[in-house]
Amino acid sequence: LALHRSREREQCGRMLDALADCRAAQRRHGDAVVQGEAEAGRLQLEVKGLQDQRARLELELKLASSSRKFAEAAELSAELKALCVKLDGDEDVALQQQVLEQVETEKASLAAESAREAALQRELQQEQRSLDRRRFDLLLEHLEAVRAVLPEAEAAQAELLSAELEQSEAARHELMRRWAWDTRGRPKRPAGEEKEGEGEA
Repeated sequence: LALHRSREREQCGRMLDALADCRAAQRRHGDAVVQGEAEAGRLQLEVKGLQDQRARLELELKLASSSRKFAEAAELSAELKALCVKLDGDEDVALQQQVLEQVETEKASLAAESAREAALQRELQQEQRSLDRRRFDLLLEHLEAVRAVLPEAEAAQAELLSAELEQSEAARHELMRRWAWDTRGRPKRPAGEEKEGEGEA
């Protein structure tokens, strides 16, 4: 049993390390998505602010022209032209697009790591079930050996053996509960299937 526990720690330990790395990668990608979306939102607000400013200048220019305030209209026209040039070549728009593309890349990486975690979880569960099945068999062998020597043991030894028997039985029943096994370590069948099997026999 001690050798089995050592093997279990070794085999499951590698998978648990891989799971930890996977979850750390998911946290990194998740943080990058949140930061990227926040940055894209900030840039969008800046662009919208410039667009609102252009709409305001266009309205003021119309009002100044209709009021024949030519000096004010000329000043507004120059300001509007400069703003339009800034909007047409605005680095914020290109940067926002770049940030959004990076966010999508991070989301794809996050989804890939999530799928990898699910696969690792399934693999770990299968490995754990296989190891637990071997442990169950070892416990059965151990229980039979203890029961065989218990009647001939002296009082002090009998007490220790009884305690060991109780611990081994508790471990066996825990494995039965965990994997829905019967007393021989076989998967339990639903009650309906058992009745059908008995009827066919």
